[in-house]
Amino acid sequence: HPVQFSVKEWGEAQASEAYVIFPEAWLLTFMSALQAPRAVRYLTKRSVPEEVIRALDLRYDTEKDTICFPIRDFQGVLCGLRGRRIQPTDDAPRYHMYGNHKGERNTQVWYGESWLDFDQPVVIVESVFDLASVYRVYQNVCAPLSVSFSEPRAKRLKQATEIYTLFDNDEAGNGARQRISRYLPKTRIRHLYLPDGIKDPGECSEDELCALLKGSVRVAA
Repeated sequence: HPVQFSVKEWGEAQASEAYVIFPEAWLLTFMSALQAPRAVRYLTKRSVPEEVIRALDLRYDTEKDTICFPIRDFQGVLCGLRGRRIQPTDDAPRYHMYGNHKGERNTQVWYGESWLDFDQPVVIVESVFDLASVYRVYQNVCAPLSVSFSEPRAKRLKQATEIYTLFDNDEAGNGARQRISRYLPKTRIRHLYLPDGIKDPGECSEDELCALLKGSVRVAA
């Protein structure tokens, strides 16, 4: 597999991480979510507008009845595909990561890496629909896709000048806040908290997100 080197501080050892890469031709076998009325209805119900569907290049898997979120690294290389089943059966999980022909998956790349600007504040949320929600008002946002992210994954963001977390108000979210602060001790990090009664950023309206982020980042008017 291709090897990408982690950014290290001067004097540290150069450790490498093996990447799992997916071919662009494979992604093209999934239709655009905008071409699937069922996908559009579901995304509209979850307050994901057409401009965000286009910007995130959301896809639809007709076989699995799944909304698909392409995941690319800093260079724009396709490193993963996160799926959310529209109507999962009792024995199927709502979310899954697509693997290659060997079942291998990339465990290092953040969803949103490809568009991050480290000179601007970075907002971190937990998962794909949280990101799609925040993206409506602020685009410099990324997600680890798991609150139990590793230290190597966290350190991929260490060039950020400022980070704001917007995790769920639960035990898992608290653990993620502690983890990012511990793994990036030299980075300026501020933790934002959702209002009572709101489970995650994916449930927030644009006005609620603007109120949460105003004063921290420059939100869309």
